[in-house]
Amino acid sequence: MVSACSSSAPGDLRTFDACDPVRLDVDAPTDARVTGVDAAITAWRALGVMTFARDSVTDATIEIRFADASPAEYGLFEGDSIAINVDLGGDELAITIAHELGHALGLVHIDPATRLSVMNPGNLVVAPTTDDLAAVAALWGSCH
Repeated sequence: MVSACSSSAPGDLRTFDACDPVRLDVDAPTDARVTGVDAAITAWRALGVMTFARDSVTDATIEIRFADASPAEYGLFEGDSIAINVDLGGDELAITIAHELGHALGLVHIDPATRLSVMNPGNLVVAPTTDDLAAVAALWGSCH
């Protein structure tokens, strides 16, 4: 795992349409990992982004796997998979997964000096915000 959230140049990664279902498959699931994934899904759903589910029947799938990494490395979106630092837990785990799911929707990093966002680099505390929802809507339009 590398410290950046993306292993490719901007625009090179596959992004998932926020209006279409995407199944999240948890590799080597534990109660804590599933709880973290479910909390990330809930955080996006609280804003109206209904894209992600663990039980969705669709060909669009993102594998969430857990790997050893340095303490400064949280997560990495790689097009059709997300790698998460195995040492994360609780709210930090959920926020990191929500951040990487933001990349899956096509969102980029937001400088914290601009605004608080789930997409702030190194973020472990800010859940998806209404401004993040606006950024998703700007990319994908309204799904209603």
